[in-house]
Amino acid sequence: MYSSYLFITFLASCANCSFLYQLDEESSLQVIRLDVSRTFPMLGVFQSEGSHQRNLHDLLAAYVAYQPTLGYLQGMSFIAAILLIVMDDIYAAFIAFATLMNRPSFYAFYALDESEFAAYYETFDTLLGEKMPKLSSHLKTCRLDSKLYLFDWLFTVFSRSLPLEVDLRIWDLFLRDGEAALILAALGILKMYEDQLLLYDFDHLASFLTGPMPESMSPDILSESMRSFDLSTAHIKEALKKARTLVAESDNRRTGQSSPPSAYDPRAPLETTQDSSRNLRSKWSLRNLRIKQLNGTSSRKSNSEIGHLNKSTSFRQKNSSSFSDANHAVTCLITPWSQDVCLEYPKREML
Repeated sequence: MYSSYLFITFLASCANCSFLYQLDEESSLQVIRLDVSRTFPMLGVFQSEGSHQRNLHDLLAAYVAYQPTLGYLQGMSFIAAILLIVMDDIYAAFIAFATLMNRPSFYAFYALDESEFAAYYETFDTLLGEKMPKLSSHLKTCRLDSKLYLFDWLFTVFSRSLPLEVDLRIWDLFLRDGEAALILAALGILKMYEDQLLLYDFDHLASFLTGPMPESMSPDILSESMRSFDLSTAHIKEALKKARTLVAESDNRRTGQSSPPSAYDPRAPLETTQDSSRNLRSKWSLRNLRIKQLNGTSSRKSNSEIGHLNKSTSFRQKNSSSFSDANHAVTCLITPWSQDVCLEYPKREML
C-alpha cells in the first residue's frame, strides 16, 4: 500500500513542523529516536539497518503529529513494535495503534488519570488477596506496592517484561476480553512463581517483578495458571467497577466534594467520525496468528520465530494529492484517514 506508506512518512516528517509540534529540549522526537533502538533489543528488525527500525520511528513520530497534545511516552514503542511485528504493515499498524490508545487503560495512563490508576491497583490487590492470600500478605510484609511493577505491565501489555511468544498470547486475550485479561495475566504470573516469591525479600522481589521474566516461561503454563483462578471476565469487570466506586468515595472524602468525571479527552480534534461497526479485532485478529521465520530478526545466534499476521483486507488505500500549503495538506489527509481510527471505546468503561 504505497500511497499509505507515503502518507505515514509525510505525517512523521510533519512532526518537525512548527505548525504541528513545537520542539523543545525534551521533545518527544528526541526520546523516540533513543527508544527505537532500545525496543526489543534481541530482535534485529528494530536495530540499525533492521527492516522495521525506520517504520517504528515513523509510526511513533506520526502519532505525535496526529496527537500533539498527548505526544510520546516511554513504553509506547513496545506497543507499536508488537503491532509492526504481527501486522508487518506500517499503515495498518498505525491505525491499530491509534485505536488502542482510545482504550480505557491507555486513556488513564496517557491522561495521567490517578483515580483510574488507583482503580486498577485496587482491583488487582483485592483479587490477589482473595486468590493468593499468603503471597499477598508476604508482599505487604515486605512493603512491596503493586504499583512498582503493575503500571509497566499494564501500560505496555507486558511487552517489555515477557518473552515474545508469551506476550503474544496475552495480546490475543487482551483483544478478546479487554483489560480484564491484563489483570488476570498479572495474577497468573504471580501464581506461576508464587513459591519462589515467598522466599524473596524486598530487593529480590522488586528485581524479579520489574525485570524481564525468564526466557523459559511457557505461554501454555501461564494460560493454565490464569485458568486456575476460575475468574471470569465479568467477575473482573465487576471488581473494577466496585474499585472505581471505592476510589471515587475516597477522593470525595479527601477533597470534601464530589469529583466530576474528567473532561480531558486526548483524542485529536480531527477525530470526528465514530465508526461503531468496526473495532480493533475486525482489523486484526490474533486468533489467526501464525508463526513465520524471519531471516535476521534476532541478534542471537539462533534464529527467532516471531508472530506474524496476515494483513486485514478491511484497510482502505489512501491516495494523497499534492498541496502547496503543508498545513492544509495535513488537514486534508488526516480528516479522511482518521475515520479508520476506532473511537468507540468510552473513557471510563471496562471492555
